[in-house]
Amino acid sequence: MTMRMTLPDAATRATMLATGMEDGMEASYARLDALSLPARP
Repeated sequence: MTMRMTLPDAATRATMLATGMEDGMEASYARLDALSLPARP
């Protein structure tokens, strides 16, 4: 899964990343992957 965000400027991006949101989102995606069905060939 890929998530793209458009932010108004670099300062906003830096602030968002400083909150730890990136790590939390990564952990959430890992949990979703564990719950998802295997891909079909």
